Amino acid sequence: MNTRNWATLGHDLIMEVVGKAVEQDRLSHSFLITGVEGVGKMTLALDIAKAANCETLEVIIRPCGECSQCRRIELGHHTDIFTYDLERREDASGNLSTTITMEQLREDFLKQIHRKPFEGRTRVFIITSADLMRSEQSNILLKTLEEPPDDTIIILLASGTENLLETIVSRCQLLQLKPVSTRKVIEAIENREFSTEIEKKEIARLSRGRIGWAIRASIDSTVVEDIEKYLDSLESAVMGSLEEKFEFSRMVSMRFRE
Repeated sequence: MNTRNWATLGHDLIMEVVGKAVEQDRLSHSFLITGVEGVGKMTLALDIAKAANCETLEVIIRPCGECSQCRRIELGHHTDIFTYDLERREDASGNLSTTITMEQLREDFLKQIHRKPFEGRTRVFIITSADLMRSEQSNILLKTLEEPPDDTIIILLASGTENLLETIVSRCQLLQLKPVSTRKVIEAIENREFSTEIEKKEIARLSRGRIGWAIRASIDSTVVEDIEKYLDSLESAVMGSLEEKFEFSRMVSMRFRE
């Protein structure tokens, strides 16, 4: 093995930037990773976490993907990696909520952020759907970003920068993930099992450049079925009543908000 074992695929320029920072031991203490759903934001965040904690002595191949640190992060067992999910979800009444409250962010995040690493070199805090943060949550985060602990990395994942405080964006290294070419998607899923070559190409086409989505679709057939149901709903809405059009619009705003 003489290359980095990135799980992130298709985003070569971004990985070159991150790889050089790893090699020079100059990883930022705060990242903002943006892009549409399924483009690879969480995968990149975990790659950064692996690189920051990889045990191999050869910095040019971090993350190695084989040491205990890399494997534990990949399996979700690492005690120094924290994920806070701010994704909105719909309850039985149709109301939107977040999976982490203001109190949880204050009590858990602020308590953990100043502790020393337990099993690795660096503690990594990943906040998903960061663009859904309320002003109080943003202010808590901003104070931490102003003076982050030396052995800590904070990674924000968001669909874009528009709904984030400018002061938060300015304190993070911005990594913008764009949809990749169909060719790169096909390369990323090349070694996975498909019933036909046509199925593989169809998944690549439907992915619209989102490698993460394509990988999920190659594993779980319901992902493609969801797309087919969406297209059926679209057809019904176009031909249906005004009420059906409003219902479809509400569904789309929920499903494709990122």
